[in-house]
Amino acid sequence: MFKSVFSKYFAATAAIIFFSFLLLTGTHAFFASRYWVRDKQNVLADHAANISGFVVDNSVEVDPGKHFIPGTISSTLERLAESFDGNILVTDPHFRVIFCSHNSNCHHVGKTLPTSFQTALQNGPLFTMGKINDFYEEPQYCSGTVLTQKSSIIGYVVVTSSAKELVQYLVDNVQISLVSGLAVIIV
Repeated sequence: MFKSVFSKYFAATAAIIFFSFLLLTGTHAFFASRYWVRDKQNVLADHAANISGFVVDNSVEVDPGKHFIPGTISSTLERLAESFDGNILVTDPHFRVIFCSHNSNCHHVGKTLPTSFQTALQNGPLFTMGKINDFYEEPQYCSGTVLTQKSSIIGYVVVTSSAKELVQYLVDNVQISLVSGLAVIIV
């Protein structure tokens, strides 16, 4: 069938505009996600550092090398975790969870942190994103640090927050861009 020059140029222009929207969406999603993750890393690292100082200052040494977190500290940590919609895990020096901000009967208490976390925490502050086997079913941002008292390690603090918001943001962003691209082509 015969096509006019106008319809050929219109189709080419519409395709260029649509692919430009896709490229713009991809670029925006890439830089926005990097910013989002970096911001989350800074916030969680600050929380981990502040919480570790708070726990060290307020924990009670029951036996040499064994520390106890009193109930008043527990409620403070639970409220703090609620304020940033996350979770706080405190471990002993052997990476066994002794406190979880969800509640005292949480399934995390008594579990040992994964080996990858143990290695990372021993080498300094930790930040990672992803699923933590046996701890969370959905992706998490995780930041952790060492609890030290009188230059000896008394445990570790791991602060987590859900990564679902980033995924939802990226999905919404792509949907809006696709609809915008189609609307421009139609108009």
